[in-house]
Amino acid sequence: MYPRSAPTLAHMPKVNSFRGLLTDQLNHLKKLLDQVDSKSPKSLVHDLRVLSRRLRASLAVAESADPSLKLKSLRKRIEALTEALGPVRSLDVAVSDLKKRMNGADPSLVATLAHVSEKLRRHRRRLKRSLPKDLAPEKLEKTLKRADPRHASYDSKRIQETLNQEFSHAALQVQEDFLLFRKKGKIKRLHALRIELKKWRYLYEMKEKLIPPSENADRLPLAKDLQDRLGLIHDREALGEALNRPGVWRFVKKHGNTAVFKTFLKALKSEMKREMEDFRRTGEKTIMELTHFAESGGPASVQA
Repeated sequence: MYPRSAPTLAHMPKVNSFRGLLTDQLNHLKKLLDQVDSKSPKSLVHDLRVLSRRLRASLAVAESADPSLKLKSLRKRIEALTEALGPVRSLDVAVSDLKKRMNGADPSLVATLAHVSEKLRRHRRRLKRSLPKDLAPEKLEKTLKRADPRHASYDSKRIQETLNQEFSHAALQVQEDFLLFRKKGKIKRLHALRIELKKWRYLYEMKEKLIPPSENADRLPLAKDLQDRLGLIHDREALGEALNRPGVWRFVKKHGNTAVFKTFLKALKSEMKREMEDFRRTGEKTIMELTHFAESGGPASVQA
């Protein structure tokens, strides 16, 4: 299956200033956007989506540290990139998961899923054809002309304070979202947890870049483990949503075995519920290990 976790810090050069970090992120985003076409590979879609989320975390720190910065249009542009990439990424995950499940499966199920997989691939190709327009680099350039955070001046003390505050808040939100999920067991609470965990990780990586060395350097593997577990549950849901679309059902009725398909969907739903229940029972220890130090501000030197 295509890897769920975000690229590691090794994918980005080491920086020693917050402005340098923003500059690297925006320059890298422009480079990736220039590569987008109607046949963009899964890796490019994945990397773009992760980078857009990292940038959103960085821009939130910039705005909180200096409210005079007019970054609303840029934030909305980056959010639009994340949203445009979402459906393509979900189908990439669904198609990869479906292909894996077909290996060694019953021939009657394989025959049905082969038809379904082709249906999903066609839908994904249609979505990809719109990506060059939706992600057009000139839209980003136009937005940056109005407000470019690469040219702003940042107060190092204020950046450090803001980064620590955002980091602590994200950690507490991760804990709260898990406790709400454990209490109610709802998938929407798990979604909220996934989002906050990603935000926590991106802020953690910012701290690692801007305040080296860190006494908390062992926390990233814990975050990766949680993201992988939550990602597997999300994969099941993404596949289920893709397969339950009305167009897919009509396709199955015409080309496949409806009874076999229903049994497969039921098993998929049960599998997701088991994984959710397992995470509900065992996730707290890892989450508390990950976030218990969040109130610590860490070393006190950030370059603006």
